[in-house]
Amino acid sequence: MIELRSSKDPAPGARSPIATRWREEGTANLGPSQLRWAPVIQLPDSLPAYKARRRLTKSFYRTLRVSRGLDYNYYFSSPRSRQKPYIFFIHGFPSTSYDWHHQVSFFKEKGYGIIVPDMLGYGGTSKPTDPKFYRMDAIAHDLIDILDVENISKAIFVGHDWGCAILSRLLLLHPSRLHAAAFLSVGYLPPDPNFDYEKSLRDSKAAFGYELLGYFSFFESEEGSSISMDNLDTFLNILYPEDPKTWITDMGPIDAIRDSISSGKVLPSASWLSSEVCLYSHGYVYWLSTSTQDKAQQKKIIQDGGLAAPTCYYKAKVRGVHNGEDQALPPTPFPLNVPVFYGGAAEDFICLTPVYKQILDQIYSGSQEGERYTYREFKANHWLMMQIPDEVNKELTGWIQRIEAFEQKFWRSFYMYDITLWTKILFTGALEIQVLIMDVYNGRHFQS
Repeated sequence: MIELRSSKDPAPGARSPIATRWREEGTANLGPSQLRWAPVIQLPDSLPAYKARRRLTKSFYRTLRVSRGLDYNYYFSSPRSRQKPYIFFIHGFPSTSYDWHHQVSFFKEKGYGIIVPDMLGYGGTSKPTDPKFYRMDAIAHDLIDILDVENISKAIFVGHDWGCAILSRLLLLHPSRLHAAAFLSVGYLPPDPNFDYEKSLRDSKAAFGYELLGYFSFFESEEGSSISMDNLDTFLNILYPEDPKTWITDMGPIDAIRDSISSGKVLPSASWLSSEVCLYSHGYVYWLSTSTQDKAQQKKIIQDGGLAAPTCYYKAKVRGVHNGEDQALPPTPFPLNVPVFYGGAAEDFICLTPVYKQILDQIYSGSQEGERYTYREFKANHWLMMQIPDEVNKELTGWIQRIEAFEQKFWRSFYMYDITLWTKILFTGALEIQVLIMDVYNGRHFQS
């Protein structure tokens, strides 16, 4: 056995009030009432075959008051070297920065800079309850404020769920601030100034046999958040399902989620939600996976912050707030201005992978693979970055490394190889210089 001890008392030999034993097969009896504590254990000389990794801790969080007067709480970690870019993760509903802890630990160890905000309405960030605050263009500008205060010119952005809607607006409004964009579960969302919620319900039922967005009306209603808070276990077991087909019966159809949550329907907890136990060794804090704590952490976050603010994303969409902003957006460029990754979830029965893949295929003229567009499909539900983090991290790493290699090739060609280009630059005007530089970046001056 390995002795557990409290993070408030890391002295060797001290007993933890949380749990007294850690079984070598990886289980501990940790209850919801113990969440205020971080269980710390002294590592033995030879660590068992568990995966140790670092995790988000409060000391890495910062707070910024953005230009429109709202406070954003965000995790920040600098890259190991100037050659490594920042990766900026954007979560969706009903989440916080915590949802990305698998990716934070993985990419931080690889030397990348990391930025992960609690998005507007969540966690330690401001929680206005007026849907007008939840315009996608305004939230996109909030994230640019974070880049500005940290003096970061560009980042690789990774979005999930509603985070993909915000990332789509960043692509249109601030393309110069993105190295690249990765979409998980939900793909790129073009401007839709004529969005009609009732029509979307009819169209999806005709195409797929059930409404995809029936739950929007529940979360848009004034009582949706309070009903969910009163039946939080059912809410969580629907949103984070053990069986992904639960979304076909209990989430997508009109009134299905209202009926299930209101009745306190008993559904199994998601076995794929991992837990973590804190390890203390040689001055470092590490974390090991166990079984149920992710759900407990999500539950505590929602209990602390409520759902009145997070459901404003749905209120803004259904009530047409986003329609007004979409009318002023520039059209989608063909192709998009930066390298794009789309990771589809084959077992997501609301955010259907074929629908989003078709949009990106049209943008890239049917191309499925290449330096500018990479598509991968995962056998996972909507929460793929939590359900299969190793697979997702592997694919994101390969994509990011290809981007880094491409940019290295670009600068090598620009600075060293093409003497003819430099000769032209010496004798051409500023406008022609800009055209020549874009020729290099687009590969027209690359030579094998």
